[in-house]
Amino acid sequence: MHTDPDRRRAQRQLAVLAAAVVLLVAAVGLVAVRVLGHGRPEARHPTPAPRPVAAAPGRPAVIWREVAGVRLPFSAAHGPRVTDHGRAAGYSRTRQGAALSAVQVLARTSATAGPEVYRPVLAGQVVGANATVLSQRLDERYQQLRHEPGLTVTDGQPIPGNNATVAGYLLDGYDEQAGTALVEVLMGAPDLTPGQVVAFALSLQWTDGDWRVLAPPNGEWGALARLLPSRPAGTLDYGQVG
Repeated sequence: MHTDPDRRRAQRQLAVLAAAVVLLVAAVGLVAVRVLGHGRPEARHPTPAPRPVAAAPGRPAVIWREVAGVRLPFSAAHGPRVTDHGRAAGYSRTRQGAALSAVQVLARTSATAGPEVYRPVLAGQVVGANATVLSQRLDERYQQLRHEPGLTVTDGQPIPGNNATVAGYLLDGYDEQAGTALVEVLMGAPDLTPGQVVAFALSLQWTDGDWRVLAPPNGEWGALARLLPSRPAGTLDYGQVG
């Protein structure tokens, strides 16, 4: 039986990703979560994958940077192009752009990322009827985490101990004409059984020249998540988005 300190420690360690993975792993006890119906777009007229823009000489097409403890992919061709004050915006209207937007928004709207990161992202990159409740839940969860015994976190700063990893993505739907996409972001964490990943199914829409992510039901990313025994067939590598 886990003691209260053990449970708090596990919650602190699991990011998004922490908050969301914790809901799946610690609170649910490693039981798979059903993905809720969430506006799955229909790929009526699939378009050919765009040709990637060549990276500058000597520069890789995709680079990885740490954001609040999670290493995230950045592409010169597909974004994000705006990364100031916690924001991550400016993506190409392509499959790759949608996939990058999904992982960036998911990682940055974790309570562990801290309000200096998640609030700007919520304001600019998250839309839908549940955006307000998502913001409220993140604020509540952040304050709970930063006051955990043994932690000293200045208000606004990230919560330490985030150890989630980006394990790839699935492109479940893409409609160029409608400007919609459904991307499942796969996340791993040391606390999971080896090989397991958590898949977060994010719906996106192209609005005002950029990809926006629809806020999850009831403001809980865990509502869009499922626990998988391994990376499924068809998993795509963020390192190859170009």
